[in-house]
Amino acid sequence: RKRALRQWALQGTGHVPETVHVDALSALLTTGGGEVALPGGCFAAVESGWLRILPHSPKPIQPFRLPFAEGTLTVPPGEVEIRVTKGKKEGSATKVNNLSIATHINLNGLSDIIIKNLFWRSRQPGDVILMGGMHRKLRKTYHAAGISPRMREQMPLLCDENGILWAPFIGVRDGFSSQGEPYALEVIFKEMNI
Repeated sequence: RKRALRQWALQGTGHVPETVHVDALSALLTTGGGEVALPGGCFAAVESGWLRILPHSPKPIQPFRLPFAEGTLTVPPGEVEIRVTKGKKEGSATKVNNLSIATHINLNGLSDIIIKNLFWRSRQPGDVILMGGMHRKLRKTYHAAGISPRMREQMPLLCDENGILWAPFIGVRDGFSSQGEPYALEVIFKEMNI
């Protein structure tokens, strides 16, 4: 296993890893979480069940709060975009690939005042979402879904004064109908190193 990890790290970084790097990679496979610094300024992390080499550490995410509006918003520092359009997009109501998540959410029937009070914000410690009649801890729910810590840090959350309304990859808070003309929400991760 260690020989395979040494060869894998050499091919991925172009630098010969030291024993400490190979031991850390082996431990990373056992624990399934965290990241390991590798020679050449690279990092390795287990994400969605795959051991990946990432070219560099991502830019730090600053807490943000952005208004909900139709159009495209860029989340600071610019590696994530949010697209909001009224009406359904072509295709499935929910799609997931390694760079984007999209869903449809019905905000019709809500007053304009409530819609104007919706906002996007960064994840905060202790965040929960009401799903299936239970308040679920967002950190644990994302971990169980195999969403990497890097991606979780960059994840914009749609909120109102009562908390999280939609968490990408997780779903919509209890109490929102899928009937009627919806808004299409899409979160796009522009960088592959998440």
